[in-house]
Amino acid sequence: MFFGQNQWRLELRLARELFIDQVPGKHFSKWKKRRGGIVGTDTVYFVKRIWGDQALDRMRNVHLLINVRDPIIEDFIKQRLENLVQVFQRGSNLKRLSVELEIMYTADKISGGCGNGRAAECRKIRGCSKLEDGSRAVPIADKYLEPWPVQERILEPVKELRGLKQAIVFGSVTDKWALWLERCMMSNEAVVPDFEKMEDISV
Repeated sequence: MFFGQNQWRLELRLARELFIDQVPGKHFSKWKKRRGGIVGTDTVYFVKRIWGDQALDRMRNVHLLINVRDPIIEDFIKQRLENLVQVFQRGSNLKRLSVELEIMYTADKISGGCGNGRAAECRKIRGCSKLEDGSRAVPIADKYLEPWPVQERILEPVKELRGLKQAIVFGSVTDKWALWLERCMMSNEAVVPDFEKMEDISV
């Protein structure tokens, strides 16, 4: 009852840890970056470590937030998402899933003071017009922009889920990609139409 009758918010917020060191023998305004390990929040890992996969097996209502700040570790995040989908498939209890993708981009800027390093400013890319409750901020026909970079393909593993009563994909994704993923997850068919062949984007 605890896992099956509550809505669970799972987060996947991962990024590289960057160590910034001064370049030896250079002016104090000269810096170099050294790549560190992967840090951030992964509540899926926390649930598995505390309660095991059986807890994820029993979840019926899940909100999944995926935050992509670093394109270099996209494959790492996608692999973790694939593992989560496999757990949901094995449990066969998941009925409602909302997936929110946040793609961040970093704009370097000079802080202005002599000797100060560059400051990184992260901004969220707004994409899909659909909101978390399933409604849309603007009509879908009025919201067609250029496709986002391939980062939205990080959600591709969720297309393997089947038979959900409700599936909502929103955030930094194009409307067409979000709608196709939703149709895949709510379908009972083993094979779904290719994304490239889907022309009807009506709700």
